[in-house]
Amino acid sequence: CTELVAVAGELGAAVSTLQGLAVGKASAPISVSGNYVVLELSKRTPTSYATAKPIVSQAVQEVGAKATQAAISAAERRASVHVDPRYGRWVSGSSAVFTPFTPATSDVLNAPANEAAPVSKSPFSG
Repeated sequence: CTELVAVAGELGAAVSTLQGLAVGKASAPISVSGNYVVLELSKRTPTSYATAKPIVSQAVQEVGAKATQAAISAAERRASVHVDPRYGRWVSGSSAVFTPFTPATSDVLNAPANEAAPVSKSPFSG
């Protein structure tokens, strides 16, 4: 199993194309970058649990991650989200709050306090 995954990765082929190979029989030609490769298995040995565990674990996590993301996306599409316009607007396609670049003057409690103080040219003026 592990060797087939490695060979498939090297060839850029799907693992499923190699799993059906019979011992002692040549495979159908496999196209690799404009060339063709023919494989023949000399023997099959079971993969140990210790060797297979990380590969299986990763595959299961990838499937779980895809399923989880699909469930989250479906829930976000059905969600009713209200965002105070002062803080932005809800963008359902990306499920995020788009924040405005600058707040309206009416939304700032003390607008003059946010303006820069005039800079004096003279070092002696206070």
